[in-house]
Amino acid sequence: MSMHDSFQFIGRRIDDQFRRVALEEAGRKMASGTTIKDMKQRVIQRLLDQGQTAFVDKLGRKWRLDSYAEMVARTTTREAASAATINTCREAGLDLVKITTHYPTCEKCAPLQGKVFSISGEDKRYPKLMDEYRPPIHPNCRHSLHPYVRELDPEADKVQKYSNTSLTKDPRSEEEKQAYKEMRDAVTIATNRKRAREVLLSENAPLEEKMEAYKKLKKTYEDTGKKPVGFDAQVIKHYQLNEDKYNAIIISDTVINDGPQWKSGKDIEHLNKRKKRGHIPENWTLDDYNRKIQELCSKADNEVYLYHKEGFKQKYYVFGDKEWIAIIGQNKVIDTAFKVDRMNYEEYIKKNGMNFLGTVKELRPNGQ
Repeated sequence: MSMHDSFQFIGRRIDDQFRRVALEEAGRKMASGTTIKDMKQRVIQRLLDQGQTAFVDKLGRKWRLDSYAEMVARTTTREAASAATINTCREAGLDLVKITTHYPTCEKCAPLQGKVFSISGEDKRYPKLMDEYRPPIHPNCRHSLHPYVRELDPEADKVQKYSNTSLTKDPRSEEEKQAYKEMRDAVTIATNRKRAREVLLSENAPLEEKMEAYKKLKKTYEDTGKKPVGFDAQVIKHYQLNEDKYNAIIISDTVINDGPQWKSGKDIEHLNKRKKRGHIPENWTLDDYNRKIQELCSKADNEVYLYHKEGFKQKYYVFGDKEWIAIIGQNKVIDTAFKVDRMNYEEYIKKNGMNFLGTVKELRPNGQ
């Protein structure tokens, strides 16, 4: 297999919209001997030049560009190295290769590591090296191929016997499975901590991005069963204590900047309902109605309440000026908006599940 053919093979395994960039940069790395870090930066820059800022894979997972670029750099480099090893073996008249061993490892690699394969399939003492057995077995895989000379291995018979055991059954002990989980948990926490800090410590990151970073960091610890400490514990506690206030700010900003968001057809339905009940003038248009909702979310002295009780599918945020009330879901969709007299307003805000968060001005940092 020539180097051109090797990269064609790698390309088939990547098979996504970034294949061309990844292949070209992997080829450049192999030819020039540059580092994975350098390759990652080139991949990022080329994708940015093409207007790409994120990537969604076939499983629907959204990757940050830097994370995806690093995965591509490491994976294509491993694939290119495997192809190069096979080429070298063929040129040297060798037919056997061995997959490296790492501890702990995952359920996909465990049945394959430490085993010897025949490149051509002609050496019947060993299984044939099929595409699915060629490292990397999965993205960010640590395994690689090395030439194997049976005559130089003092445990050749033992290795041969092991190489002919199941290539799909997970041979790991419970202890190794737990060790691998703990290693992956540590990597996940470290990765998500790094990403969260980049956002949470940035002065320019929007509040909504910071909330998403906090939620992901919190979920990471919950999923792994680990207890946050240090900075992570402090930031999670801070955002937990202020989560509802920050949600109210995000909702307010969305309504002010993008306009009220309604479920399909509900805007006209509510407009007509409020006209029929005499809550708004007959000549009001939908634009008039939406402007009123924007006003409720923007005036500094207007009150903001959290409305939530058992059975609710989401939290609701209530904006009021003692004459009007707008109720908006945590999903930023308007639930309703209507006019009430002062007495009814005071009764409404005392409903079970209603909690005062502050005025619009008080919720914002430095009263902005």
